[in-house]
Amino acid sequence: MIRLVLVGMLAGMLFANVAGAVGVDFTVNGCPGSAGTSQQQAMECAAGTAADLVITFQPAEDVADMVAADWILDITTQGDVGSTANFWDVQALNPTAFSVQRTIPVASCLGYYLNFWNVTDAGGAWAAAVRNPHTVRIAGLVYRPSGVAVRANQKIFAAIMRLDVGASVEAGGSLVGCCASGTSLLMKQLIPSSASGSTTTILTGGSLTFGPVSVDPSGGCTGPVESHRKSWGALKSLYR
Repeated sequence: MIRLVLVGMLAGMLFANVAGAVGVDFTVNGCPGSAGTSQQQAMECAAGTAADLVITFQPAEDVADMVAADWILDITTQGDVGSTANFWDVQALNPTAFSVQRTIPVASCLGYYLNFWNVTDAGGAWAAAVRNPHTVRIAGLVYRPSGVAVRANQKIFAAIMRLDVGASVEAGGSLVGCCASGTSLLMKQLIPSSASGSTTTILTGGSLTFGPVSVDPSGGCTGPVESHRKSWGALKSLYR
């Protein structure tokens, strides 16, 4: 309920005109260009471990009092999220699959704004909605109690969306489709927000793609994770 209320607040935030966005990046295990970051890695559902999907951005303009950042991503799979790919139904069947982590992984994010969201009274939230049998939309945000001045083009860590595969059948759970081929996570947009309501540019995003490349003797599978830029849509379309 708390997640849904917070995401509902996002719809009331300012939607700025889109012009000259610097961009939002969606990478694996670290910030872009930093040690430990990979644009492609193996994901092993049978291991029951989590994958860290790192969200970073660079605003297109100076923001004197940035207090929040919210984003929208779509999960699309060839299977049916209500049956053959129900692992990806994070709205109802697998709500523990994702979590928002606000602490920056310093070792792999050198050069990014440190501890921007890791202060007293800061927070983060996410919520999901099944849009059709093959698509689930996730809205997420991080926020802080007071504004901080940031520069245009400044590298800023937003959050980690941690994907936990522990509920998959490969890891001993009950949900199928963790390693279904053709599953992708598309970052649709990210919006930096100011305390004063000043105009900010909606930033474009990237995607992560999952697909099995091998099957181990225990019945698990591994798959590549790769990152590249894609298009985006409006946050309010989550509830259309």
